[in-house]
Amino acid sequence: PENNKEIAIRKAEEAFPTAIRADVAKVIDFLLTQNFTIQPASDFTVILDGAPFTIPKRIYADEPDIDTGQELTELQQIILNCLYLLHNNGYVRQARLKLLRSRTEYFIMPFIFNLTGEYVEEILSDINSMIDDNTLSVYSKFIRENPVYFKKTEDRINNYWHLYYRKTKYEDYAGYKIIQKLKYQNSTL
Repeated sequence: PENNKEIAIRKAEEAFPTAIRADVAKVIDFLLTQNFTIQPASDFTVILDGAPFTIPKRIYADEPDIDTGQELTELQQIILNCLYLLHNNGYVRQARLKLLRSRTEYFIMPFIFNLTGEYVEEILSDINSMIDDNTLSVYSKFIRENPVYFKKTEDRINNYWHLYYRKTKYEDYAGYKIIQKLKYQNSTL
């Protein structure tokens, strides 16, 4: 049977396209020096370019500072930032999200879009500002390939607004603004 380290390595590798697996392996080697583990039995599956990818819901690692991973290549830093978007600490997720602000690599979409289904208004506001003319087509492609996941995320956004933010108008809620941008761009949803 696999041990926790082997499970973490396998799950992290399965979250990225095979074309970049060598870089993913370098990032995992780095993360293993940071006490890296993945929450067992908690993940989600999405489609990227017609292929399924299973993404862990949460990772655990020593809490990084913003410079953590600077010795990695640019692609490896992007991969690292994607994995840190799954970190158990919301402040870490938000700091790493900002490092991916203008990135349009398709493989990052599940990691960013996953955050839209969480309840942290500040992260939702950051994502809303990231969806612009440069990135909208990448988000749109992702939700066209993943309509069920999009609907599930929309339901989460609605539920979190109802639970935590209903004292504010729904139209002012960052999660609502994200969904409306994406629905407008993809009017078949």
